[in-house]
Amino acid sequence: MRGKSLLPGLFDCHIHLMGRYEDDELTLTHRPFSYAFYATPANLRTTLALGITTVRDAGGADLGLKRAVEDGVIPGPRMQIAVTMLSQTGGHNDPWLPSGGTSVEWGVGYPGFPMVGATGSTAFGPRCARSSARVRT
Repeated sequence: MRGKSLLPGLFDCHIHLMGRYEDDELTLTHRPFSYAFYATPANLRTTLALGITTVRDAGGADLGLKRAVEDGVIPGPRMQIAVTMLSQTGGHNDPWLPSGGTSVEWGVGYPGFPMVGATGSTAFGPRCARSSARVRT
């Protein structure tokens, strides 16, 4: 290995494998429901190509995706999944607006992945955040 370097696999501790970062909100809201399922294998390949061998998906990937990778159905990094985002009150997963109304949903929930603002996804203070995080592990 003279003149070469060996780098262990990298960890990405906050990723959303089911999303595409170059898309704006208008594109996301008009995209067909199933699109993310077909685009995700490319995200998984890119993640591996960058040397990232373990990820913590912070919202979006469900148990089916994790198991498909584990079973070798599609190549991808080892995964820890959150399924839904955990947000503080007033954060990006809290659907309530200061006006008292609610925000438009980002996407459509499906079995295995509740919608944004799903029950238990907004933490009202540190104690609630710890409790919600424990439920997700």
